[in-house]
Amino acid sequence: VHIDDDRIVIYATVDDNCFASDTFLKERELDRQRLRQEEFDQVWLGYPNMSGGEAIFFPRNLLYNYDLREPMEDEYNRYEIILGIDPSGGRDRTAMVARQGSKVLSVRVLEHLKDSLDLAYKVLGFKNEVKADKCICDRGYGQSILAIASQSGEKIMPVDFGGTATDALTYKNKRAEMYGKARDWLYAGGFLGKRDDPYMADLRRELSVIETNLRQSDDSRICLKPKDDIRKKIGASPDIADAFVLTFAGFKDRIVKNKFGMNTEEYDDYRVNDYGNYDFRKF
Repeated sequence: VHIDDDRIVIYATVDDNCFASDTFLKERELDRQRLRQEEFDQVWLGYPNMSGGEAIFFPRNLLYNYDLREPMEDEYNRYEIILGIDPSGGRDRTAMVARQGSKVLSVRVLEHLKDSLDLAYKVLGFKNEVKADKCICDRGYGQSILAIASQSGEKIMPVDFGGTATDALTYKNKRAEMYGKARDWLYAGGFLGKRDDPYMADLRRELSVIETNLRQSDDSRICLKPKDDIRKKIGASPDIADAFVLTFAGFKDRIVKNKFGMNTEEYDDYRVNDYGNYDFRKF
């Protein structure tokens, strides 16, 4: 959009209106509780949401919230380290993302490794480097990694993106469910990484083009547009995003240390509660 040089454009919301009545502000708080986050952002913040039955799955303000404080180490290090592995399909990259509680710790990308043995040992090496407690791999192109890991005594859990969701009443398949859990995590205060990290920039870009299309679902369950549509948009497969969401295949994060530093076997659900105010850091 072209803006004339003699004009000033200001983005303002109700928060900038010092004359907003108490009744008006109470209505906003009611909407915050009863609307989905995307709907609230569209109504009260002016962010685009729906277009022709298609919806952006990750609102821009959720991915590019650079004001979000990076969590302190003692706020996330009680949780297990989970490694998501999205193996190369020949034309794609192999991407690995390590997450611990409310923070993405590290990303590693391997470009077009054709030797499956070399790829498997590089994956296992990164697993040991980040000291992952749990590893989750896409079964589709991960057969060689899974086989070599098994022979080496390393435990890696395979996941089928097209498989049945654990919450099959809400999600069409496992892929939609994992992306849904990742979105819940972000709403709960999950930290993707610093803005100057190139891999984090790639991750945000890949997540920003994920779309759901209600017309593609015959039973109102959440389903996502296929990866081929994403490739057409960004010219590549969303490998880093897929590796990232694989860290949510287990639904809950295991707490390996309590607040006193002692070993424990508690679990924590990163689902946002009914009021949308769940926060990892309150623990």
